Amino acid sequence: MLEPPSPELQQRLRDWQLCRPSDLRRARRIVRRLAHDLPAFDSVWIDALVQLGCLTPYQARILESPCPSDLKCGDVLILNELGRSAWGHTWLGRQIGQSQVCVVKHIGAPRERQAIILERGRKLVADASRYEQRQIVAPFCLETDPSSCRFISRFIPGLSLQELLIRRGRFPVSVVAELLYQLATALNDWHRLGQVHGDVRLSHVRIDPQGMAYLVEAGLRPVIEPEVTLHATLALEAYDGIAPELIGIGHAPTPAADMYALGCLAWQLLAGRPPYIVADPLAKLAAHQTRTIEDIREWAPETPAELSNFIAQLTSRSPEQRPTSDLVLTILPRLSRVGQRGLKRFRQTFDVAVPHLRTSRSASRVAWPTAIAVAASTALMAAFIVHPGSRQELLSLGTAWWQADSSSRVAPVDVEIDSTSGLLPLPPPAPDGTILLTAAGPYGVAAIQHAGPVRIAAAEGVCPEILVRATPLRIAAESLQIERVRIKYDRLWKSADRPRALVMVQAQRITLEGYEQDLGTPKDRHAEPVPLVGIAWRLVEPGDPDAGQLLVRNSLFFGDGVGIFGNQSLRHVQLENVLRTGKNAWFEVVRGEFSPRLRWDAAHVTCRESGPLLRFRSQSDWSSRAVEIRCTQSVLGLNVTDAALMELESASLPADAIVWDGESTMIPVHLPLARRIAPDGHSLESVVTDDWWFDGLMAGAFQFAGPPTHAVSDSLLGETEIPRSSPELPGIRPQGWSPCQSSVGSPSEPEISLDLP
Repeated sequence: MLEPPSPELQQRLRDWQLCRPSDLRRARRIVRRLAHDLPAFDSVWIDALVQLGCLTPYQARILESPCPSDLKCGDVLILNELGRSAWGHTWLGRQIGQSQVCVVKHIGAPRERQAIILERGRKLVADASRYEQRQIVAPFCLETDPSSCRFISRFIPGLSLQELLIRRGRFPVSVVAELLYQLATALNDWHRLGQVHGDVRLSHVRIDPQGMAYLVEAGLRPVIEPEVTLHATLALEAYDGIAPELIGIGHAPTPAADMYALGCLAWQLLAGRPPYIVADPLAKLAAHQTRTIEDIREWAPETPAELSNFIAQLTSRSPEQRPTSDLVLTILPRLSRVGQRGLKRFRQTFDVAVPHLRTSRSASRVAWPTAIAVAASTALMAAFIVHPGSRQELLSLGTAWWQADSSSRVAPVDVEIDSTSGLLPLPPPAPDGTILLTAAGPYGVAAIQHAGPVRIAAAEGVCPEILVRATPLRIAAESLQIERVRIKYDRLWKSADRPRALVMVQAQRITLEGYEQDLGTPKDRHAEPVPLVGIAWRLVEPGDPDAGQLLVRNSLFFGDGVGIFGNQSLRHVQLENVLRTGKNAWFEVVRGEFSPRLRWDAAHVTCRESGPLLRFRSQSDWSSRAVEIRCTQSVLGLNVTDAALMELESASLPADAIVWDGESTMIPVHLPLARRIAPDGHSLESVVTDDWWFDGLMAGAFQFAGPPTHAVSDSLLGETEIPRSSPELPGIRPQGWSPCQSSVGSPSEPEISLDLP
């Protein structure tokens, strides 16, 4: 007999409208599976409701805490935590009985400051009710209790400029000009009400899918903490646009200070970096007070002189020399030519994994962003990889084949070997998460954790190498980007201690450009019982709808083993100009009962005598169109005797579970399209694919230019009897390309033209 949830939990679920009785009935099957023969505690029911999507992971943590009532803040039910500061918490929530999402900023102020905060807050809410231009997002409601107050604002389901700048780098001039025009127009109307924003910065500007820019949290900082002192408790980003006249003299923000912050924001978007790169808030304040911000053309030479001069006026240290918001609106129309439509096109490029890569398929719509929550939790979850007690949990990765019998390993040699001897130490990340490799190496591995994105890149003219011996390179970050770096297994390593993977990653997204991976052969690794994995990947926050995106461009994958293993991580894979050789699967994906749909886009990919392209492991039933694959202009020269295009492990697989679409992709004659992994986990069974949808595959004989070496030129397509639909040869494109020159052959970024003098 399955025990129901406790009466207290049932009452909270009912009163707070967290789920319906039908949801509890649906959860019974999951609870029965999770509990087995143990009592069905409330925590099991809560986990089941999270899997059904009735509760968010954050709500589950609060319900299981000693204070479940914290999930309710006044009349608002908390959905997730967006951030926290010295002032209080910021939550995503919805008012009970309503479906519209809102943002709640909970302020815990000392009793002596409550009166002045309430007075300013009531005026802010009253002015916001008279505001007609909706691109300024200010609180529409103020709730109070004896110890705190709550400001409630509407939620803008867009991406912040901070997220976009991290993902793309410098913005085009035309886009910055349009953003300036929209934001200045909104600020002009807001200033006419006698209000100021007071905290214009990247994370407070959001762009919705329609190309509209919004300034959020308007007026809140002047209400809560208007003076900027040396002891101010602000986020480091907030110091990038503080006007000099506000620093240390107790002045409240003014419209001129908003204009200064707007100019700093535009400068940062064009340069791809703040005006002053220091990690100390006091040093930033001193720079704003004593130094003049450089001409933006020193960092973005393509900036027109008129726009450069305009930004210089906005960032003048003297408030009297800055243009007013009225004057700004007379200048910007001459600079902004693309309009909202052009900004919309620019915004749509971010609906794929990396905005530089065009895709012919429509991008999936992005739900409300969770990047702020992810960044806040990364520092805590990073310890998962580094902590010795939890390393084995990451190594297990949820599959039976990953569990290796340690008794089958080769006995160690008599001489004790230092796994890092003779290797350069890998540098720690800079404050922005960059690890710049300035020497060829070889470098040793390290355990890297960073509360933000991590970028491992080669210096100009250097092709560095990281050698993996006994332990993998472990990285925990919000996202990972590797550029022009070679990571390989050390073939000369003779110790019995060997890694399960070259790189073990816990991150939301991965980008590989100019990346080279060499797993070696089982002979090099003394025939280990399980195959070596190149990159083993799991997510920091699986609930993030924007997570699980992988871009691989201009990269090489050599050696026998699994190229990339995703433990329910992969959601969208994009491959552009990639070569793969070696046995075993290139991508291995573990699918859970509630795994999202996987999109796999590939163009100009070459495989030579390799194992299956994709291996899926899942003990649950598959849904319709669970995997959508588009492969164009590629040569998939898989090993016909040992491999199939795909290997599948599944309890039930409908004919349309996997949809293959593309054009001009060559495969060998008699290559099986799919094989099923037998229950023993090793042998393969044939699969009848007559009813499956495979479009764009052409079977026939073809030859490569040379033997399967590490030289890209040897893997060009040579002779073939297969007709082509275009004069361009399918497969990898080698012109001027090497792993240390990833920019060659990459697709051009979307162009948004702007004719400026």
